[in-house]
Amino acid sequence: MLKDTEGTLASDPAAGIPLTGQFKGLLKLCIGDYRVIYSKTGDGVLILRIGPRNKVYDR
Repeated sequence: MLKDTEGTLASDPAAGIPLTGQFKGLLKLCIGDYRVIYSKTGDGVLILRIGPRNKVYDR
């Protein structure tokens, strides 16, 4: 999963779907049943969370 995430975001940092609500300004990348929550930076991306889709948005 990490190789998929790294390859996708390295080739296209805007590949994710914009989030709303408390996560507004962040993007999500769907990989199977997992979600990667990240932010675009000037140099690339900053991955904030990786987890199952039913728990990744929990505090």
